[in-house]
Amino acid sequence: MTDARLRDAERRWRETGALADEAAWLRERVRAGALDDERLRLAAYVGHAAARLALATPVLSSPYVQAWIYGLQPWGVEPAQRAAVAAARRALVHVPSDTRRGRYARGALARVERAVVGLPPLPPLPWDPHVLDDDPPARERAAFDAACAAGETVHEVARAAPDARALEATARAGGVVIRAVEATDEATIRAAVRDELSAWALGAGDPVLARAL
Repeated sequence: MTDARLRDAERRWRETGALADEAAWLRERVRAGALDDERLRLAAYVGHAAARLALATPVLSSPYVQAWIYGLQPWGVEPAQRAAVAAARRALVHVPSDTRRGRYARGALARVERAVVGLPPLPPLPWDPHVLDDDPPARERAAFDAACAAGETVHEVARAAPDARALEATARAGGVVIRAVEATDEATIRAAVRDELSAWALGAGDPVLARAL
């Protein structure tokens, strides 16, 4: 049976594109059981404007980017890993794709993306000990390090005790984000994390799954 209130709220938002109408639609989705309240709160936490407006109680987040990532801990392992991937992917614009560094970095991220969405793993990547011998520019080196660090997150989190995995995931993701910020800038990385996590949390698409397939 369709929910008339939910349907009307969505139609109104699609017609107007107004932030207030999107927030009203999100509230109706929660009321109708079509959106989990914690997913809405996650989207609000990372900065989705309509999700923030939809909540009666504000979700506070730190102005410091690393602490902001640590604040994902209440939502568990997956959001932190997705944040790490989003940050590293955005930083990769500074690593040419047709180089040894570019191929290795993108391969590392492809492996972690498949792990995050539960797809079979890709073959292990052989490490080239000379991949940094030419001393790349600082931005490229930071972006490469971000991708490699993101690639290690799943393995390291799996090694942690079950009750410590969310903490481990956010700690690892925080390190990735700092490297990504060094390669780009804080506003760019915050936007990348916000867009990917809010799309996934609100059911508007799964960027990680789309890349992994």
